[in-house]
Amino acid sequence: MIISELFYREIEQLFSGIDQNIAGIDDAGGRLRAFIEQASRGIVENNDFFKMYVSFLTCEAQKPGTARMLTTFFDGYVTRLAVIIRDGVGSGVFREVDAECIARAAYSLMVGSIFIKYIMKVDIDVDYQNTVQIDLLLESIKK
Repeated sequence: MIISELFYREIEQLFSGIDQNIAGIDDAGGRLRAFIEQASRGIVENNDFFKMYVSFLTCEAQKPGTARMLTTFFDGYVTRLAVIIRDGVGSGVFREVDAECIARAAYSLMVGSIFIKYIMKVDIDVDYQNTVQIDLLLESIKK
C-alpha cells in the first residue's frame, strides 16, 4: 500500500512539474518537444522511480492493483500529449491526425529508449535519441 501511494505521488509530482514548465509555451511543436524531453528526463533523473516501474512491469504484473499502477503513468503521459497535439491541429500547426495514437507511439519510443539504455545496458544517448524521435514525430504530423 505504501509503495503504491509513493508511486502515485511520484507520477503526480512529475506531471505537475511538467505541466507548470510547459504552460507558457505558445507553440504546439515546442510544447510537444518540451513535454517529451521533460518526461524522459524525469524518469532518467529519478532512477529509483524507473526501477520501481520496471519492477512492476516485469515481476509484479499479475498482482492485484498492479495494472492500475502501470497504466497511471501511461495514461497521464498519453492524455497530456494528446491534448498538445490536438491544440496543434486546432491551431493549424499540425495536420489532422489521431492525437491519442500519436501520443501512444511517442510514449513507446520514449520509454523504449530509456529501457534500452538502463535495462538492456546499451550505450545510447537518451537525450539525442529523444531529439531524433521528436524531430521525426514533428515532421510526420506537421501541416
